[in-house]
Amino acid sequence: MKILHHLLTGLVLAAAVLWTPCATAQSRVEQALPSGPLCATRAPDMAQWQVTYKAQPLPKPAANGAAAAPATAKAPEPDGSDYQKIIVKNRTLYHVQWTTGSRFAVDKWCLQDVQVTTLPNAQLPVISTPAERDDYYMDFSKSDFHGFEWISGKNFTGVQSIGGVECMVFKDTLKGQEGETHEALAVVDYKTRLPVSLQVGEGLTTYQFSPAPSSQLNPPAKIASLADQWRKRLKQARLSSPP
Repeated sequence: MKILHHLLTGLVLAAAVLWTPCATAQSRVEQALPSGPLCATRAPDMAQWQVTYKAQPLPKPAANGAAAAPATAKAPEPDGSDYQKIIVKNRTLYHVQWTTGSRFAVDKWCLQDVQVTTLPNAQLPVISTPAERDDYYMDFSKSDFHGFEWISGKNFTGVQSIGGVECMVFKDTLKGQEGETHEALAVVDYKTRLPVSLQVGEGLTTYQFSPAPSSQLNPPAKIASLADQWRKRLKQARLSSPP
């Protein structure tokens, strides 16, 4: 936990430095846009990485001008609250251990066309498909890393040394779904082209890659059985549906 805290602190400080034009000269390595892809869309076939999201919402002032009341506790949400995901990938299979800031643990198996999610205090796992998604559905169909689609040569600011690692840095202003704007800062490992961090508005997402697992990734028999049963039901439903 201390290591993760130091990592997040370092990235926050690095982001603060990167936002300051006069300070970037000390860490800049080069300004020319490197050749090749700007950010990998896929992790290696055998990979393991940790995704940590830290939300830093600003307190809302009270209507009468008094100090804002502390936020009340609420049920954890898959989006918008602090969370940590440990993802293990074996080609087209993914195992995700998802924990929010309140220790709400989710265990997910992404078995290509079927995802089986085990929630605490739930009697049965939740099964979802691309056609039937829930709040915890994770779309790996096109990319292992989302949120970097906006980076390009137009918003590339240079290659900088961050924490001893040469990184490509991208900065831009993004428009939200409701027309609002957010300052965005993306950091990508220059050598591997894997993501390092993504800052959008007040939300910071960091990526930390571990050595690839050496063993085959196999879901528990119960999880695999549930996925197979669901596929059979879908097949029977398609066969019995009227033309």
